[in-house]
Amino acid sequence: MSSFSYPLIEETRADLCSALETLSKAPCIEIQSIAEVPENSFVYCIELGIQENSVGKEAYTPMNADILVLTESRPRHISDLIGNGRTYTIALVVKGGQSGGILSPDKFIMKTSQRVPVEKYSKRKEQGKSLFATFLLTMTPSNRIWKSMDLDTVKQRNSSIINMVWAYNSLVCTKILSCLLIVVIRSKLKVT
Repeated sequence: MSSFSYPLIEETRADLCSALETLSKAPCIEIQSIAEVPENSFVYCIELGIQENSVGKEAYTPMNADILVLTESRPRHISDLIGNGRTYTIALVVKGGQSGGILSPDKFIMKTSQRVPVEKYSKRKEQGKSLFATFLLTMTPSNRIWKSMDLDTVKQRNSSIINMVWAYNSLVCTKILSCLLIVVIRSKLKVT
């Protein structure tokens, strides 16, 4: 199963590159507030604000395993991420929204690639800057494939199915083959 690991990683990387190329069409959300989760590095609780969707479809709501890019302005092109000294942060939604729990529907927990200066984006201060989250891709399909490649875990969860597949019962096979043989012989007799 390990032979599939690198192709899966490469496919995920290619999906991420493709998402960056179409960044201008990706849904974007303004983050109303952001706070650090105590005792966890690079983990933040965000509250959603104004939702914007440039595609014209339903407003986007983050879900678990979504990868977002955090920026100070709505990126219209990939060059907007790093141009003029701008910075961006990659984030992964780990909890909230549709998953229920103790968080309200507009609050999410996310893990980021680097520290986010929370004080810089505080809405309480008049000079606080805006922070936007733009959707890149969801990791749910890749995560499911990755979990299915773990043979030990799959064996423990689905042992009865695997045993049925690997079990060889010669009596059953003989009966099936004899039935097929009879069908073939009968069809040949009718043709001639």
